[in-house]
Amino acid sequence: MARSTLHLLLRALLCITLLPSLVTAHAGGAARIFTERSETNGERFKRGLTPRAPAGFIKKNLLPLSCYPAFTLLDTSETSFNPTSTPFTVLSACGPIDPSTIAVTCNDSPVSFTTPSTTSILVSGQGDGLCDLKVYAELVGGAPVAAEFKLVFGGSQQLVSVVDINGNALPGATVTITATSKRRNRGGEADFLFDQVYSVATSLTTNANGQVTFTNIPQTTLAVLVTTVDNQSGAAGFFTGATVIVHTTPFGTTGPHRKRDLIRSPVPLVERDATNDYGSFVVDTNNQYTIQTTSKTITIDPTLSGERAYLTYAFTTSEFPGGYYGSSYNDFYGVTIRTNLGQLISQSGAMNSFAQSDFSPDGTLPAVTLSLDVTGATSIEFDVGVSNVGDNAYQSHVTVSSYGDTVCGQCPQDPTCADSCQNPTGSTCTFFDTCAEAKISCGRMGYSLAVGKEYCLKLVANIPDVSAPASTWLQNTNTCLQKSLLASLTCTDTCASIAASGSQNHADCYSTDDGNCSLSAQDWAIVVPTLWASQNSLQSFAAAWQAGNVCSQDKVPALFADFNSQIAATSGVQRNTFIMAKDYLQSLS
Repeated sequence: MARSTLHLLLRALLCITLLPSLVTAHAGGAARIFTERSETNGERFKRGLTPRAPAGFIKKNLLPLSCYPAFTLLDTSETSFNPTSTPFTVLSACGPIDPSTIAVTCNDSPVSFTTPSTTSILVSGQGDGLCDLKVYAELVGGAPVAAEFKLVFGGSQQLVSVVDINGNALPGATVTITATSKRRNRGGEADFLFDQVYSVATSLTTNANGQVTFTNIPQTTLAVLVTTVDNQSGAAGFFTGATVIVHTTPFGTTGPHRKRDLIRSPVPLVERDATNDYGSFVVDTNNQYTIQTTSKTITIDPTLSGERAYLTYAFTTSEFPGGYYGSSYNDFYGVTIRTNLGQLISQSGAMNSFAQSDFSPDGTLPAVTLSLDVTGATSIEFDVGVSNVGDNAYQSHVTVSSYGDTVCGQCPQDPTCADSCQNPTGSTCTFFDTCAEAKISCGRMGYSLAVGKEYCLKLVANIPDVSAPASTWLQNTNTCLQKSLLASLTCTDTCASIAASGSQNHADCYSTDDGNCSLSAQDWAIVVPTLWASQNSLQSFAAAWQAGNVCSQDKVPALFADFNSQIAATSGVQRNTFIMAKDYLQSLS
């Protein structure tokens, strides 16, 4: 039986996000998955739209899976800069591909390819910038394979020269360069109406002349951080092109375009309050072309346990209200906390590193708190810099609202002390920005923003379209997931441990009271596709369902009877959404 367009789309997405979960989550017996067969290529995919199995889609029986169908990359990587105009290979990890079923797009536009072997696809070279690569094919025998990769391509070299405070070349310094790219539109230009950004970073060590040359760099604003084994650091922001000179300064000293204040904490510190807040300050581009930096140094008692340094800041650029978002006038900022022992954390960004929706009308981003474990240190340095990029016509600044040292978890300096963090609401997703990311910042690609927030937004988007019981269930699920993450946000956590905690099974968050099966077939037709957006959500939901905590076993037949009634009463796309949701829930039963 032919399936409608929406049903086909969801089946192709099944291959990307659902297969691993169905393999691992199916209780008892051999792992089983859906295998599908399409008669022709997906016309929607070929036209540059989201991939799905093509018309003529036929459902087969559930079959054991001996190998998980997947694609892997050869000659290119999602975590490095890749050369432009250079073909690269996508490999099938599970046997030969039917060449008549292959479709490949970059940023939703079809791209050419060849098939050198039965298990490889040679994709044509791509242009400068971010390519959202999607690949669809079928294995010989009919199993669908789909994958999506974020790839950054560049055709430029970037020379960085590092000098010390006296202007001497500095060999052996570690130079980390970060480029943030937006995907290109079909005309080849950066698509700034599409709020998708992707950052890639790489590090090299300066040679005897204090220089490094980075290759395959895209045309974008670059953030550079320099560190040395003897605790020197330097930063710069600039557009890809001419040689850039980065000045480093030792801990606790002054340097070019650098203001410094030495602030000594009260002595003795043993009777002080748990927090020392040293106030606020602003760093402005001040009509200059070079980075403008202010540094603050404080002294602390090294015997204090659980001591952390913190700095809360916000970036504002007049380029945004000036109408230059998306241009090369992409002003830059950098914030670093470091100690006399070499402990260091740094954040940097530029206007185009963020979505337009992140900015207030005056060009201000939400405040962020940066935090560093400073156990054993005697001095802390806070370095804040901001730079014009392209010209100095429009100014930018970083406002530091508070900085200092605090005992781990001390309120109110700890961002998660706020009532909105302790009691999150499932109808919004601000928790991930103002609580989780503010406490331990892992950036836009970290778990809090890239996974937690994105999934939360998908759940919230369903609330207006479902029944009152389903709305309550979605909000309760969201609240539970946020509180589960809150419990893991201790001062000793890292980005890796937060991701690990977030990826744990949270079956309890998907449970309903006594498995009362309050969601109707109409609700599940809306909710099930959202569950597919996260492999972890599928695993957690599957565990809750199979335990009878969503629908108790005595109520499942009535739910499926509801599905059958809806399927019989509807047609077209609506009918097939019911079929898809019923298929999935039956696979768990």
